[in-house]
Amino acid sequence: MTLIDAPALAEPRDLAPPPRTLAIGKGALLAWLENAEPGSRIEYHRGFLLLDRHRGFSPFPEHRRRELVALADRLLALAGTGWVLLVQERHGECDYSYVAIKAKRRAPCQAIAIGRFEEVSNGAPHRHG
Repeated sequence: MTLIDAPALAEPRDLAPPPRTLAIGKGALLAWLENAEPGSRIEYHRGFLLLDRHRGFSPFPEHRRRELVALADRLLALAGTGWVLLVQERHGECDYSYVAIKAKRRAPCQAIAIGRFEEVSNGAPHRHG
């Protein structure tokens, strides 16, 4: 029986950096929220969100970094209201898919209208006076 030599493992410095993408924009997210069935999934980012959204470490130009921050913040606010579930899928070191899963629809008295998306997604209550 002949053994086949396994290829040498690549050194970390030889590996290409993981892909980093902002997979969807605000318009696509709104359309998905409006039309997706409960249980539907959408990838909104691939990379390492903690670093990719940080001004000092993000590989994105500043306008794209701000877009990523706004999208991630909107989704976190929506997760807090029960509209979506947020999950991560690990592909490798510092390489994750960030996925939103449409949650089961809430009762009408608890639902947040899609038209109020901007108000809800800013995350802070509005103070008057």
